[in-house]
Amino acid sequence: MQIRHISIQNFKGIKTLKWTSDSAFCCLIGSGDVGKTSILDAIEATLSTRWITFAEADFVDCDTGNEILVEVTIGELSTELKSDERFGFYTRGWTSSGDVRDEPAGDDEPVLTVRLSVDATLEPVWELSDVSAYGSK
Repeated sequence: MQIRHISIQNFKGIKTLKWTSDSAFCCLIGSGDVGKTSILDAIEATLSTRWITFAEADFVDCDTGNEILVEVTIGELSTELKSDERFGFYTRGWTSSGDVRDEPAGDDEPVLTVRLSVDATLEPVWELSDVSAYGSK
């Protein structure tokens, strides 16, 4: 699997981030205190198999009135993940120009989008999305 697109809203120090990878990557590089760890934390919270707990400090400015939303779109899916018995009905299309379509078409790469949302209750909700909350890019 490979991350194709990340959207983050109201998580730690990140008000809004939309990032599309046009190639494989293995690290984030930047000066201190610019959000690298927050991006990795958001990815981990969204894709991890373990339960993640949240606190007010995980919200931008500790404002739980603005919901945390993280979407991670992943490609290079195994045949098993794309099967109808697993997640096939949730696959979306990743175009050669780096856009995601809610309905795969033509030569689109099949991708899955995992959405994490956390509201003022601090209870995380994970779901497979067949429609983006943020649009393409």
